[in-house]
Amino acid sequence: MQTAGVALLLSAYVYSERAWSDQTLGGSVVGLFALATPIVLTARAMRSSAFMPAVHMAAGLAFLAVFLDRTTSLSGDAIVWVLDLVLVGAIAVFVRVLLGDPDGQRHPWALNAFVLAMGGGFVLVALTVFETLHMSEDGLLALDAWLLLSAGVTLWGVHLAPPGLRRSWFGVLLSLEMLAWIGLGLLTVDETFGGPPELAIALVGGAGVLAFVHADRHGLRALMAAASLAFIVPVWWWAVERGGALGGIAALVGTAVFLFWASGRREQLFKAE
Repeated sequence: MQTAGVALLLSAYVYSERAWSDQTLGGSVVGLFALATPIVLTARAMRSSAFMPAVHMAAGLAFLAVFLDRTTSLSGDAIVWVLDLVLVGAIAVFVRVLLGDPDGQRHPWALNAFVLAMGGGFVLVALTVFETLHMSEDGLLALDAWLLLSAGVTLWGVHLAPPGLRRSWFGVLLSLEMLAWIGLGLLTVDETFGGPPELAIALVGGAGVLAFVHADRHGLRALMAAASLAFIVPVWWWAVERGGALGGIAALVGTAVFLFWASGRREQLFKAE
């Protein structure tokens, strides 16, 4: 409910442009309110929640964009660059806070804030490369790099983070990143490289195989399911492209066999637990 309230406030500030133009007295007042809103809400939430401060900080980037748009003459591209700098600075601060509080006792909100900041990074990377730099297909490589960085940090959280910073939902987060790689990887192969389906099998399917082996070894069931899809989808693409209808049928049969085997592995994991 609080998150919905934040979204409504942001919508109201954006909609206020219909009543007061940018850089007018009314527009500037609205901009100042937009800047103050996440500061006040974050300070208040820190006393009672470990999650809502992270939401307010992430939403703070959008409120900051409204403030800059309503009170300054900065262009849209310049505002995006400012948001990039703020995000990088915020991530650096969160990392420092986490390193100084490895048990997560003094600042229980910091880990959630860091995770949401990394997630928000995808939006800003996309805005920067596609809208500000106008990179078209090559911009996908920047998103690939950010996804790889995020997955690396998540793996660190699963296996190497101090016990106080480990969370049971890291495995689910890793599976979501694997799912994101399916779509992003296929787009990169098709749009950026213009490569054949075999390249998709190597990049996306190969990552799926590695992730499946890793998930099987460490009992990460959500990742195992996502990794299965990462292998299946590019194989389907390859089979249909190279074999037409017969290839599609063969891919479906092969997928069914694979899923039966993967299901057996999941049952073994359940029994082991």
